[in-house]
Formats: sequence, C-alpha cells, structure tokens
Amino acid sequence: MEIKIIKLNGSDFLELSIDDSQRQWTRVFLVTASARTLLGADIYSIIRAKLKAALQPLNAADFAGQIDKIPVVNILNLSENHYSLYLGKDTDGLSVLYFSNSEGVLTNSLVLDINILEKELNC
Repeated sequence: MEIKIIKLNGSDFLELSIDDSQRQWTRVFLVTASARTLLGADIYSIIRAKLKAALQPLNAADFAGQIDKIPVVNILNLSENHYSLYLGKDTDGLSVLYFSNSEGVLTNSLVLDINILEKELNC
C-alpha cells in the first residue's frame, strides 16, 4: 500500500491510499483540520488526470449546475462511498472545491490554492 498526499491549500489535502496491484485502485480521503473523510475510490491515473484537467479554465458549456449560486463543473465521481467533487469560481475569482455525498448533499467546500495544487500535480 502506498500513500500519496495532494495538498489543496495551506492546510487541507487529499490522502490517496493506492493498492499495490497493477490496477492501482485508490481510496480517496479528504483531510481537514476537523475531520478525515473517506470520499470513495477510483484508479489512481484517472484521479490524477481529472484533478489536472480541473486546473484548466472553466468552460461554461461544461457547467453541471450551481452550488451556492456559483456555476460548477463536475470534476470527479468516486466509487464505493460515491462522493462527487465539483469546482467553481466564487465572486472574488477564487477556486472553490465542493464535495457532495451519495445523496447529493453538500458535505464540505474549501478554497483551493491553485499554485499549490499545480505543484502537487507537477503541472
């Protein structure tokens, strides 16, 4: 088992627990100051590719709807616990990552530091 950390900002991060098999099935945890939450799982290369794609400018044609009156794009749907991750830009131009559970209930949101995320993903 291999553990990788992807920092999202100065304090919050995704913890990726990667299976040693060739398929590299990966469980994804959101770790904040107050909690460690299992979001779900997918193949490591898919998770990484979708997070990298989320760093590209948002395209209005790809908007999946709105959260807190902010247009968002869906960036990742995970198996097992079935969390979905959405990305939007707030009115100040800050990138906000939203987490919704299998019932579609918003469970968390946090402001991303794009510079940190780009370094973490070696963009």
